[in-house]
Amino acid sequence: MGRFVRRILSPALVAVLLIGALLVQQSGTLLRTALERGLQPLLVPTLRIGAPVEWRLLPQPGLTLRAITLTEADGSTPLVLREAELSLAIDAAARHITIDALDLTGLELTLTKAADHGWNAAGWLAPRDAATSGSGVAVTVGRLHLREASVRVVGPPDDRASGGRPVDGLRLDALEVAIEALQPGVAAPFTLAGEVRIGPPAGLELRLETSGALTIGEAGAAIDALRVDGRGRSEGLEAIVVVLGAERIELGGTDGSASASAIAWQIAAEKDGFGPLRASGTLSRLTGTAQAWRSGPIELSLEAAPATGSLTARLDVDELAGVASQWSASHLSLSARSSAGSPPLELTLAARARGEGGTDALPWPGALTLEVASATLRTPHPSGSGDALAIEWSGRLQAALASAEVDAVLDGRFDDSRFEARASYRPGTALPVRLDAAVDRLALDRYLPPAQPDGPPPDLTSWRRWPVEAELRIEELKLGELTAQDGRIRLRGGDMPLTVAP
Repeated sequence: MGRFVRRILSPALVAVLLIGALLVQQSGTLLRTALERGLQPLLVPTLRIGAPVEWRLLPQPGLTLRAITLTEADGSTPLVLREAELSLAIDAAARHITIDALDLTGLELTLTKAADHGWNAAGWLAPRDAATSGSGVAVTVGRLHLREASVRVVGPPDDRASGGRPVDGLRLDALEVAIEALQPGVAAPFTLAGEVRIGPPAGLELRLETSGALTIGEAGAAIDALRVDGRGRSEGLEAIVVVLGAERIELGGTDGSASASAIAWQIAAEKDGFGPLRASGTLSRLTGTAQAWRSGPIELSLEAAPATGSLTARLDVDELAGVASQWSASHLSLSARSSAGSPPLELTLAARARGEGGTDALPWPGALTLEVASATLRTPHPSGSGDALAIEWSGRLQAALASAEVDAVLDGRFDDSRFEARASYRPGTALPVRLDAAVDRLALDRYLPPAQPDGPPPDLTSWRRWPVEAELRIEELKLGELTAQDGRIRLRGGDMPLTVAP
């Protein structure tokens, strides 16, 4: 009897298992189709789930989705996700689904900035009227974990930087993200780690670790107690250490605004043949929208220890502001000191700056203007007396960074002499540097070093290699008992003709 039962039940059990497997497979396929149809109205790119959805009821309801892709109209695939695992809590009566845990593995994301300055991801969500025409089921997300992710940021084609090819600006690899809760209004601790790579000319490679607390609200998101630690290298720099912190960052206000407060950073590195470098800075506040931003006060400092002596510099900016493609810096002050000479070389400067334009691939402006209200340079006296020579001046510097052209106008004094100077730089020309200067009086013997024993005359052939054309006018020149009026000296690189005209 038992043998008969086994003979009957065994084929039946096999049939039940086969039917069950078929139902599970078909249900997975049906779930995949349902999810694609349910989510597609929310998205502009085409959503595809490349494998049947796996589902489970125990120990907690959940889904596993694999081979997820978003495909643009041009056929490109900017988003590929190898696997998404969801742990669910479903309240059918309240029409509410809670994703207790969302685990994403193997994300490959490409963010592209088009020539019209728009990012591709900005157009992935469908218009609100289409997005709200779904089932009306509310969904919230709890814990989020992202593993083995990579993000590539590609700029628009730029002829100067890449010969017309898209600029591969930034890449994040081995990205790991953990957010403990994404409930509205709850400050959720989070961590982020990954490898950052920036292509030439920077050639930067950093391993970053980030932590903070993320709060998501109806009007946007906020990050508190942000800390970023990084270690790596770049082109010409080794042993880079980066530390950045911010008290609070707010993103995505109702008007698209963002703000940050109490930002501080430190960067240390080693440079071959130059020694250790250290830079630090603070930014009290930063506010802005898509079209305008404002920040300040800003403090920056730099320390270096080359073999020739220490170098320190400090930059303070009361306010830095920008509207569209224009920016300005008010009340800018700079102080720098180098101990390479004796006495040390010192520079103090007070100025204003503004910039505008730029290229899509480069973060700095296309045009820069620096208006120097006052500046003082203290340098070792050329006579070798051991005293310092103070040169005071004011003026303006203008630079077109796209073409690398520079113009400068200076007006200043040293000792009892006053001078005016104009300088320009035009790359691609035979003599790219042009200098015109005028001095009202010059006691030349005051600046000559002590007389040396008789020897060969000085070698001036190095002037032939200088790509400079210069003219110096001196109203009154004194050298010992000799006085000359209205003198003129012309210098020209290449053949170096020297002209002294009365």
